[in-house]
Amino acid sequence: MSLHWRTLVFRGWAPTLDGLQGLVLLRGRVGRALKAIACVAEPPCGYGEGSKEPCRLPASCPYAALFEGIADGSSRGHDSTPPTIFRLDVLPTRGGVDVVLEAAVVGWPRRLYPHLVLAVLEATRRRSALLGGNPPFETEEWSGRAESEATLEPSLPSGGRVRLDFLTPLRLLDRGRPLRRFDAAVFLRRLVERLDRLDRLYGGDDGPPSPGARFEALLPLADRIRVESDRTTWREHERYSAAQDQPQRLDGLTGRVILSGVDPALGLSLALGQRLLAGRSTSMGCGRYRIKEE
Repeated sequence: MSLHWRTLVFRGWAPTLDGLQGLVLLRGRVGRALKAIACVAEPPCGYGEGSKEPCRLPASCPYAALFEGIADGSSRGHDSTPPTIFRLDVLPTRGGVDVVLEAAVVGWPRRLYPHLVLAVLEATRRRSALLGGNPPFETEEWSGRAESEATLEPSLPSGGRVRLDFLTPLRLLDRGRPLRRFDAAVFLRRLVERLDRLDRLYGGDDGPPSPGARFEALLPLADRIRVESDRTTWREHERYSAAQDQPQRLDGLTGRVILSGVDPALGLSLALGQRLLAGRSTSMGCGRYRIKEE
């Protein structure tokens, strides 16, 4: 799996938002900006507030490739698995905030990354000609840096003992029911299944699909993991979905777990999961975690 991401840092002013709320708002504006920038249909596809009109040229549309993704029928209730994943931190500073936005693109859609950067810039402009209104963040200055997959392979602590801090709600299903208590085997299985699906759909650099199943081969290792300590709690969160014209629940688990029996072969999967998130509603920023040595 090839992975390209860029960390964009901008300084300005924002309402009182946590990272998940800010991400939901900013992701929606980036999507609308990308559709306005990239759409070549005549007349242009509607993507205004509350518009449900689908893209009429999905095969050549950067928005469809980056935000809607490919449907393969294996994503457990989801029609598609988008290759673009955002992470956001809102860091208070004296007189404003530093907003740290990370945008990762998996596999072949990374060639569309310049479109994504332009959309992010437009979505955060103080006066957006395309979007109008006030953005969730008013930009004063930008800086950025690029990183590569070469930095992803972690060295897991000896003995297979790992601490995971879940920063946004982790939403897991088991037999169709949401898990309100952390289950290590279900978490690892869902993570590996997600990585395998992303690898199959987008892993090839020249275009879909990639036939490899290197992540799926790791599934038996998930059942060997034990939970030494579980300090997660159920967090309730809600957002309004303009596409569905109704509130959408984003409830899940946040907090800390300590795992033992983690096979070193899972190291790359856990590292990728930090970038690509785990569980359900990852496109909304859910399932973000950080690996810590304990």
